Amino acid sequence: MFNLEKEFKSFLLLLKSKKALSLIGFGLLVLGLIAGLILIRYPQILQKKAAFDEPTLYFSPTNVSFDVGQEEMVEIYLYSGDESISGVDLTLEYESSDLEITKIEPGPYLTESVLDNPEIDNAVGMARFVYVNTSDNLPSGEFAIARVFVKGKRVVDQTRLLFTSNYEISRESLTQTNNLIIPSISLAGGIYNFISSVVSDGVVIAMIPQEDEVSFGQEFNIAVEVRAGSLNIDGVASHINFDHNLLRVVSIESGTTLPTILMNNFNNQSGSINYVAGILGNTVSGTFTLATITFEPIQQVFSTNLVFETNNPRKTDSTFEGYSVLGNLAGAVIATTLSPDSATVSFNISFQGINNVTDPKPEKQAKVTLKQGDEVIEVFEEVSLTANDNGSYTGR
Repeated sequence: MFNLEKEFKSFLLLLKSKKALSLIGFGLLVLGLIAGLILIRYPQILQKKAAFDEPTLYFSPTNVSFDVGQEEMVEIYLYSGDESISGVDLTLEYESSDLEITKIEPGPYLTESVLDNPEIDNAVGMARFVYVNTSDNLPSGEFAIARVFVKGKRVVDQTRLLFTSNYEISRESLTQTNNLIIPSISLAGGIYNFISSVVSDGVVIAMIPQEDEVSFGQEFNIAVEVRAGSLNIDGVASHINFDHNLLRVVSIESGTTLPTILMNNFNNQSGSINYVAGILGNTVSGTFTLATITFEPIQQVFSTNLVFETNNPRKTDSTFEGYSVLGNLAGAVIATTLSPDSATVSFNISFQGINNVTDPKPEKQAKVTLKQGDEVIEVFEEVSLTANDNGSYTGR
């Protein structure tokens, strides 16, 4: 919100050592302040639009990569040609979910801040600052006007820091008659984007089955593995969904790398697992097991997916100092088969030339293939057939 008293005091500071304002000039100044102007407009601006090539604003570097949670300094440069510059009022915008601005500092030429502090709003992704030079030694040409410190908040391929059209640049001394407030620059070629590639890989959280084959009635383990590489992390939230009609959780065994367990529960009625762990006052990296989950199949032959939940409030994530460093998730596919020792297959066979089954009962061997749709689940090469008096054979 515009603070008239604060801005008025600031502008009086800017005008120190300059000749006193006339009564008419003072009145116009107050009207300008009420209108919300930050840089002073004089009556001459209404009468004279002196020729002045539009300045060029740009970031340096224009392209940079940095890790999530890492602070990076970006300078804002102004090229004004031969024109001397006494002040700038700039507003920046950015994706608040990708970046935050930690601080803004003036450059070596426009060293005085009109605002008490730069106005930084990381909730909406906006930042504004007003820097001036009240001396007679004004900069021109190419020079740095501010240093912006940014920090990446999450893993993204690309994000941008931009100038908005809400800015003004003041030419010459604020008290000279040829003072001119440059209108907003509209030429797209005069504005450059700062592009940051925030952590190209990120942390991978994967489910690793501990058995190659699972038979009905056989318990099996799934390890939740964290692959952080060289990245430092201090917390992992793993939320898994499974088909409760096919599987049930027997137990969850905690890993040792993240010793502070914040959540460890499962629900076999809803098919959900929640495991959250971290480390206090330290960080970890590399590859480690977050937890090991023991399941038991409750149906005989099936194939099902174990998946990580990716939506709030059960969002799977890996963090460093409160920032997401998650790169990718890898679930698991579980398939069960009938154990050859417990499978029982009943079927009828009609043998040519045999009208009914009488003693001695014929002894037969058969090859049995179990399918789920078109998919072959199991093949039994030799199944012994036992006949009963009705001609029905049971293979085991």
